[in-house]
Amino acid sequence: MCKNIDDFNRGCALIMGRLYASFPKPLAVRVEELDKGPEAPDREALEVYGATVEFLAEEGYVRFGSKAGPENARLFMNVRLTSKGLAALNRSPEAPSVSKGTIGDRVVAWSKDTIAGVASDAIRHAVAVILG
Repeated sequence: MCKNIDDFNRGCALIMGRLYASFPKPLAVRVEELDKGPEAPDREALEVYGATVEFLAEEGYVRFGSKAGPENARLFMNVRLTSKGLAALNRSPEAPSVSKGTIGDRVVAWSKDTIAGVASDAIRHAVAVILG
């Protein structure tokens, strides 16, 4: 898969996980602080993370008040899930073999582990479920 799509999926899971864990309180999201995994994200990944916040806002999953800084160090203020974003994360996985809990619960758990041990296929599937 293209690196930018992998970065988008990873960023989406990290962003949505943080917002779900803090809902309904808004957060300040600084893209360079999203991914605390063992390998620091490169400049391109950080730019994709910022673009992911904007994409999620344009699609109606999140809302933010303002943004500042260069693309690879973007700061978004007052970021919060919309009702559409919350509904997407509150869904339960359809596969019966999947563990109990919502998609949001899984994404929060992954983001706490910085998604280091999570397979990119699992992240891609979760993002596909979230975004419908």
